[in-house]
Amino acid sequence: MYVMPLLVTEPHPIRNLTAETLNTTAIELKWDRPEDYQSTYRYQVQISGCTSPSRNASTSEEKIIISSLPPGTSCTFSIYGPETVWPVILNQSTNNSITVSWSHPIGNVESFEVLLNSSSNITRSPLLNSNPNPPGDITMKSATTNSIFIEWTPALLMDNSDGFNYTVNISSSSGTTDYSTKALNQTLTNLTSGTPHIICVRTTGPLGLQSESVCSGNITTKPRPIRNLTAETLNTTAIELKWDQPDGYKETYKYQVQISGCTSPSRDASTGEEKIIISSLPPGTNCTFSIYVEVMNGTRGEELKISHYTRPETVQPVISDNTNNSITVSWSRPDGSVESFEVLLNSSSSSTWCTLLNSSINSYEFIFT
Repeated sequence: MYVMPLLVTEPHPIRNLTAETLNTTAIELKWDRPEDYQSTYRYQVQISGCTSPSRNASTSEEKIIISSLPPGTSCTFSIYGPETVWPVILNQSTNNSITVSWSHPIGNVESFEVLLNSSSNITRSPLLNSNPNPPGDITMKSATTNSIFIEWTPALLMDNSDGFNYTVNISSSSGTTDYSTKALNQTLTNLTSGTPHIICVRTTGPLGLQSESVCSGNITTKPRPIRNLTAETLNTTAIELKWDQPDGYKETYKYQVQISGCTSPSRDASTGEEKIIISSLPPGTNCTFSIYVEVMNGTRGEELKISHYTRPETVQPVISDNTNNSITVSWSRPDGSVESFEVLLNSSSSSTWCTLLNSSINSYEFIFT
């Protein structure tokens, strides 16, 4: 029997490799597909220079997030296309058996398939398993100021398997924590408000063998709301808002202000300070101001509301007619909103007449008896 060893050409290298720091413990790598890319390709990633011993990871996409790295450290990432296994026929072969061996390639391998071609037939070995399959994509379902709830799809061929579970790693500038579960979801608790987190999930199988990690981008807890919101009328068209910083305040926070009820459409404003003057408002109008904290990636906290009036415009009265026992006062309706008019008449004898009128009226006759 003549045995032909398997000969495979090496794939082209990847192109345009870049690295971006996400936080103190995570880096995202991106690259372009190699020439002659095939859908069966997997990329092997070796991390060295900042871990001891070196770490390996793999992915089928043109990007990967490497987490749980030491802060402030220079890491070297080596990325390979699919590794070729070179089989060797050992001298222990006999008249009715052949022993084939090979070296484990760089990175994670899900299985090996061994094919032996003879002049009469083809023999396939059973799949020789190593690392389990990775889980599916991570989805953030909800977040509060101190927790994040995530879900993921099961690893291929691992659903309802007793020998496997999932390890969830969450890392931020505050540190890193691992959770272990057989479920397809996890609530991550005791987190810091307004903080971005990198969340990774991997499958753990028998003998502690682990799949590559599937990682999310930055998932941020909600910032806490502002405190002690107040409003002060400055003039007929401006109101000043002031408040105290939220608990857990960070210098990167921005305050977003929405003005409604007195403008159409609603207006928005923002500031990095704990105060803001809202101008160009209609006189004599009740405005509602909603203020919330926003983190750099757009995550918003709970809003706090307050309503306040601008000062109405001054009315210039005119005495349009008078007789021995009456005086008629008229005026033009001012800009802005008017709910009512109050008319006061003072005489030289220190007598005062006062009346409250509907906003639709623009004149009034005082009659003296």
